[in-house]
Amino acid sequence: MKKRALQIALIGLLIGVAFFFRGRDRLPETPEATVNALFDAAEAGDAAAYLRLVEGKLKAESLAVKNQVGARQFGEDLRSWAAGIENFGITRQDDPAPDQVALEVKITFADRDEIQRWVLVAQADGWVVTSMDTAVTQEQEIPFGTPVFGTPDQE
Repeated sequence: MKKRALQIALIGLLIGVAFFFRGRDRLPETPEATVNALFDAAEAGDAAAYLRLVEGKLKAESLAVKNQVGARQFGEDLRSWAAGIENFGITRQDDPAPDQVALEVKITFADRDEIQRWVLVAQADGWVVTSMDTAVTQEQEIPFGTPVFGTPDQE
């Protein structure tokens, strides 16, 4: 009887582990979710997750950088870049093809905004980023984080 209970417990554990890991390598289901996942991967310094979300020339360029500086430094560079981001916004543009989406991604740093056009392509299990245009930098008229109505001690 104890042997049977142990077998049932082991089967339950294996099913739980399989359920936990199910879908972990899936790509995000929407282009916007892919952008969010890419920023999350950069913030965590997770080079593998970042590289899973890019394809084409962008992936080749990213892999070349990773191979040049090493996996650890590549992850640190991702984390360092993401650490300066205060906020970001996503706006859909005209779709270049039926299985592609173009997004305008506006990244807000403390002292500037950077605007890029990203192209994402549908894969069998989700979306990946295939290109990011060179960022156009805009100075902010009012720096990010400036109080709108003054500080409480001024009121």
